[in-house]
Amino acid sequence: MSAAALPAASAITLARSFLFVPANRPDRYAKALASGAGAVIVDLEDAVSPQHKAPARGQLAAAFAGMTPSERTRLLLRVNASGTPWHEDDLALAQQLAAQGLAGVMLPKAESAAALKQVAAAVGQTCALVPLVESAAGLDALNALAGSAQVLRLAFGNLDFQADLGL
Repeated sequence: MSAAALPAASAITLARSFLFVPANRPDRYAKALASGAGAVIVDLEDAVSPQHKAPARGQLAAAFAGMTPSERTRLLLRVNASGTPWHEDDLALAQQLAAQGLAGVMLPKAESAAALKQVAAAVGQTCALVPLVESAAGLDALNALAGSAQVLRLAFGNLDFQADLGL
């Protein structure tokens, strides 16, 4: 399925601003969604310390159940990168939320189409993917990332990219 055919694609495609919210701060979800931002990214990666990641998943699942369908079409979940100890649990949550209308998943440190394929398989065809390019390897794989199924748009993480290059 092409990205343009994704049900939530219009809201995320038209978004001009993205607001990150730590996943372990459910008190901020509604405020972020009401802020006027085109989309809200609930962050399980950098914004949540390792000891708070598991509880944050539970907090997000509970809060998501109370969101309107309109809010869900503007919500992205930034999971932890492939190869981290938290990735599989994040994908399980993403799969659960995708079945309930999550608009998309942001994959940090995206460096291969294979990693995106794994995320796409977990979340199903109705969920968009937004690879976050943060390394030289990700930049090198840009065409493969952009051409992967369900990729709606790309994001660029300049700080991690600069660190990767030693700048």
